[in-house]
Amino acid sequence: MHLHNKLRERQFLLQQLLRKGVAEIIKKIQYSFRTLQEVLLYEVETLLNIAVMVEIVQEEKFRAFESMVDEEIRILNGNKNRMN
Repeated sequence: MHLHNKLRERQFLLQQLLRKGVAEIIKKIQYSFRTLQEVLLYEVETLLNIAVMVEIVQEEKFRAFESMVDEEIRILNGNKNRMN
């Protein structure tokens, strides 16, 4: 019976280590994904700014979109900060 309890204890510890390892990997992937989202939002904002400069997009429409992008970036940064 003593050996059985030790094996159970080791199995439990192994499961905990695996869960912790998987959780850390998932956390890193989520952080990277949020960073990528932020970079892409900046890229779209830059492209729209260029579109305004060459008069493809009206300034008013760009400003509306810019405020949405800024809000999304604030949300992403808040999520990233909570992850640390």
